Amino acid sequence: MKIRITVGLHFILFLSCTGLAQAEICSLKPSGNSTSRFKALTALYEAVSRAQSHEAPCGSLAAVLHKLPHRSVDGGRRLEKDKLFDPAEAQANMDLALQDPEIRSRIEHIRREIEDENVRLVYEAAIYDDEGYYDARELIIQRLRQKLN
Repeated sequence: MKIRITVGLHFILFLSCTGLAQAEICSLKPSGNSTSRFKALTALYEAVSRAQSHEAPCGSLAAVLHKLPHRSVDGGRRLEKDKLFDPAEAQANMDLALQDPEIRSRIEHIRREIEDENVRLVYEAAIYDDEGYYDARELIIQRLRQKLN
């Protein structure tokens, strides 16, 4: 009887772990997109994790990578107001951010440090996210989406 319970518990644990692993894999897969786009995103995620620059916090990198394949608005607590994307306003937001010497220095460091343009753009977007320049972040995410399509 004890063996059956132990085997049963191990089986349940196995199923729950594989379910969690599958859930993590599925959360990366962009729904409704082509296989080539999925492969491009997967390659980008791997390249970003290899780059490991200290200029952008992990939370901001995760936010950018989460937004990249998702075009819909997320539920939950709102730190940013929902609004239509305005490229001119986003460019003005980026220009304003780059007037800050600390932000400009971080961006320039990323541009020197990271050769892969797509990875560099992810890190730049993460820096804007970290500093609260969300329109600038969205502008870069839009550029990345166009490149990956």
